[in-house]
Amino acid sequence: MIIVPDTSSSGVDYHLNGLVWKLLLTNYKSAGHALIWPEVVVLELQNRFREKIEKEISNANAAVGEINKLTEFPIPQVVSPKFSEEQLANYSKNLRKTILTSGGTIHKIPNISHRKLLERDLRRLKPFKSSGAGYRDALIWESVLQIFSATKEKIAFITENSTDFTDSKGQLHPHLLQDVVSLNGNKDSISIFLSASDFVKSEIFTNLAKPHGNFLSYLHANYPKFDLGSSIEQILLKHLPGSPINFESRHLSGLYEDPTISMVDSPTDIEIVDDRLEDGQRIIEFTCESECLIDCYIEKFEYFSMDDRIRPSASNWNDTYMIAELYVQLHIRAYAIFDEENGDFTDSEILETEVLSNEYS
Repeated sequence: MIIVPDTSSSGVDYHLNGLVWKLLLTNYKSAGHALIWPEVVVLELQNRFREKIEKEISNANAAVGEINKLTEFPIPQVVSPKFSEEQLANYSKNLRKTILTSGGTIHKIPNISHRKLLERDLRRLKPFKSSGAGYRDALIWESVLQIFSATKEKIAFITENSTDFTDSKGQLHPHLLQDVVSLNGNKDSISIFLSASDFVKSEIFTNLAKPHGNFLSYLHANYPKFDLGSSIEQILLKHLPGSPINFESRHLSGLYEDPTISMVDSPTDIEIVDDRLEDGQRIIEFTCESECLIDCYIEKFEYFSMDDRIRPSASNWNDTYMIAELYVQLHIRAYAIFDEENGDFTDSEILETEVLSNEYS
């Protein structure tokens, strides 16, 4: 199988050094796969990094400006504009190095006529949107088609962009499937994975060796004083604060704007879902629940119709919005690496969070 990542597949892991991508890059070849990155994706990742670092530099310098208004001893600008240029150059070089040293290749920008893309756009064929947006997505999809046409091997297309590449069931959109059929493929020729973690779970994790005995028995026998609950709490505290929350599963996504986690309670209902071995380490997949405090914005007219069901923390944010907070119960799924020699978790990554309930739903 040939793995073809979309830009969205890396999430916020700009350097591809989070646990999920490390597992993928380290193990995909031994699992019998190849990895090809479209050049369009590489360029988009570089641009996304540039936008992010420029935004954060702007925020930092704005904060310095506000501090200087309050103090008698002004402090200098945090970073110069040249800094972002230097970091982008380093990032671009290191990203390509990471791809190539892991054994991957980069597929050049497709040589496709403007007329062909225009015809696709005018017919509103995916991945174009009804508005006509989707030029870069169309180039990425053309890269996928060219790779399939040249190799006739099954493709694993990793994308979190379900809007433009999939149907309502998360399968390849019929417009795109027709493209595959025109190349003598079928519905199984290109498989969609809606996240890198989905691919790792399906095609990488389950191919790793299974240890003798379960993880809890192993801990009891070798590290009887190890506090699993406390260690998992530290994982949650490392990753969750400041993370956005998706309320779609509770049909409340339009009510709370920019909801982010501000506080995390101790985990409950911890379950070890799977346990694998890799190079003297145990890779644990676990789930748990935790009550979390969420900060969000809410329109004032919504608040006044909620019968005091939500607590304002800054009622006069502006004329339209107020800052509010509420508690939610989260279901969390994560990976963690347990080093058998040191007897502790050394790496971890949250795979997904789901809002089970909140005090106002």
